[in-house]
Amino acid sequence: MRPFAALAEQRVIVAPAYRINEADPTGWLAQIPRTREYLRSLDDAIGTELTARGLKSQWVFPADLARAAKRNPTYAADPYALAAEPLRASNVAPETKLR
Repeated sequence: MRPFAALAEQRVIVAPAYRINEADPTGWLAQIPRTREYLRSLDDAIGTELTARGLKSQWVFPADLARAAKRNPTYAADPYALAAEPLRASNVAPETKLR
């Protein structure tokens, strides 16, 4: 069974990684010298893996979003500058559609 089969033909935007969980009992986070660069490399790795699984034709990855924002600065927001914290609020229901 393919885990992304139901989403494979849908238009999906893969948002950039926002942060690394601060609760890090293993101390792994302290070994990452530049968190922002690490998150971008994580975005690239996720995009590469999902592309290898055949999801590139319908899905838009963070690097694509960033290029589109640079080409259209008055229309599109920089995906790396969006506030993701409101999505973590406890009042956002799991079945709520995000626009």
